[in-house]
Amino acid sequence: MRLRTLFFFATLLLIFDTYATDKLKLELSYAIDLNDEYSFDERSNIPFQDISLEYLNIGYNVHPVWMKVKVYSDSEMPNQFFKIEKTLTDSLSFYKQEEGVWYKQLVGIKVENSDTHPSGYYLPVQLQKGENVFYLKIKSNFSHLYELSITNRGQLEKGDYYQNIKHGLLLGLFIVIVLYNLFLGINLKDSMYAYYALHGLIIMFSLLSLEGFFSQKFMNVSSSYIYLIITLNICLASVVSCWFCIKFLNLKKTNRLFYHIMIALMGVDLVSFLGIFILQQLGYQITYYTLTTVTTVYCIFAFMTGVISYRKGNKVAKFYLMGWTVYFLGIISQAFVLYGILDPTYFNKNFYIIAIISEVLLMSFALADRYKKIRKDQKSLEHTLANKQDNLDVVLLDNIRRQTVQDKLIEQLKEITKSDDIEKGVRSLILDLSQQKNTDVKQLHFQENIEEVDVQFLKRLKQLHPQLTSTELEICSLLKLNYNTKEIASFRQTSEGAVKTNKSRIKKKIGAETTLNDYIMSV
Repeated sequence: MRLRTLFFFATLLLIFDTYATDKLKLELSYAIDLNDEYSFDERSNIPFQDISLEYLNIGYNVHPVWMKVKVYSDSEMPNQFFKIEKTLTDSLSFYKQEEGVWYKQLVGIKVENSDTHPSGYYLPVQLQKGENVFYLKIKSNFSHLYELSITNRGQLEKGDYYQNIKHGLLLGLFIVIVLYNLFLGINLKDSMYAYYALHGLIIMFSLLSLEGFFSQKFMNVSSSYIYLIITLNICLASVVSCWFCIKFLNLKKTNRLFYHIMIALMGVDLVSFLGIFILQQLGYQITYYTLTTVTTVYCIFAFMTGVISYRKGNKVAKFYLMGWTVYFLGIISQAFVLYGILDPTYFNKNFYIIAIISEVLLMSFALADRYKKIRKDQKSLEHTLANKQDNLDVVLLDNIRRQTVQDKLIEQLKEITKSDDIEKGVRSLILDLSQQKNTDVKQLHFQENIEEVDVQFLKRLKQLHPQLTSTELEICSLLKLNYNTKEIASFRQTSEGAVKTNKSRIKKKIGAETTLNDYIMSV
C-alpha cells in the first residue's frame, strides 16, 4: 500500500509540468565575463557564442554570464512573458526594448522584493512581428542552468498552480512522516525515530530550498537571510543524514573506518558551509560546487556502508540499502545536471525529488524492520532469561537436596558408630551412596541438556498445550530426560505421590491416549 502511494505521488510530480505550450523559436548565445568588463551599452563588443539549444547549462562559474536571446514571432504578441525557469540565481538583469527604448528589470534572491514565481521568473514583454532581441546578465553562485521560453498569463498561472501543488504535496508528505515518527519515538521510547524525524525535516527544507520555495515573493524573506537559509539547509541535509547513517547502522561498533569517514564528511560539510558563508559575507564570489561535491561523496559512502553492513549479515540494512541506492542515483543525476554533464530534461531535473521521497519512505520501512528485529531479539532474550532463571532454580534445589543428603549421611554415620553391627551399617551406607551417585549422574545429565530441552521440546509443548503450568512443564522436561517417578520426586524434593498426581493431571490436560511417558517422548 505504501509503495502504491509512493508511485502515486511520484506520478503526480512528473506530470506537473507536462502541459502543452505553444513555443516560439528562440536562438541563444552567451559569453562569460572573465574580467567583469562587459557592459550593456557596449553589448556589440561582447563575444557571444551561439548555442543550438533553448537552454544554457555551463555548470558552476563565479564570473558574470551574458546571454543574448532572439525570439522570432509571426505576428505582434502583446502581454507576453519571458520565462526563465530558474529560481536559485543571485541576480539577473533583464534588458528589453519597447518603442525604441531599452528597459532593465532586476530579479534574483539577492534582490529585495524580487518578483519570483513558484515556477520561475516571468518578465513581461511585448513581442513585435519578426525578430525580438533580449539580453541577460547573470551573477550566481549556484549552477548556471537556465531554460528559456515565451509564455502568456494563462500558462504562467497554470505553471504556478502546478508548482504550488507540488510544494504543498511535498510539505504535507514530509510533515506527516516527521510527526508520525516523532509520535512513534515518544511512544516506543526509541531515539532512532527522533533522528529519522530530524532527517526527514531537514531533507524537506533542503528539497524546498533547491526548488526555490524560500525565495518566492510571498514568503517575504529578506534577501540577506535567503542565502543563509538555503546554504544551511543544504549543508544540514548531509550532516544530519550522516549522523542518521552512523546511528542506524551503529557504525561506531560495527565499522570504525566508515564511522570516522562519516564524521570527517560531517566536518568537511560544516567547514564548507562556514567557509562559503563567511567568504560570501566578505564579498567573495564562491560557488556551491564544494557543497554539491561533498553531498555526492557522502552519498557514495552512505551507499557503501549499506552494502557492507548487509553483506556482514545486518538484514535490517536491506531497506536502508534500497533507500540509499535510489537516493544515491537521484543525487548523482542532479549533481551531473548541475555540473552541466547531463541535459536538463524534465526527468533528469526532477528525478532527485522522486529519489528523495523514495529514500524517506524506504527508511520508514527500514525503521519498521529494525523495530521487528528488536522485538524478536527482546522476546528471545526474555525466553533465554527465563531459561536461565529455571536453571538457577534447578541449581538451588540441587544444593538443597545435597545439603539434605549430607545431613542424612552424618546421621547415618553417627548411628553406625553406636551400632554393634558396623559392617551392616556400612553396607547400608554404601547402598545409599550408590543410589545418590546415580541420582547425581541423572542430575548432571539434566543440567547439561536442560537448555536443549527448553529450547526445542518446551517450545513445541507450549504450542500444543498452552494450558500447562510451569511445574507441569518441568515434570515433562524430566520425563523427556528419562527420569522415573522416584527420581523426579528426589529431584524436586517432593513425595512420589505428589509426582504421580501431577502426572495424572498432565495426562488429563493433554488428552494423551498412550502412556504419558510415550506421549512425551513423541513430542
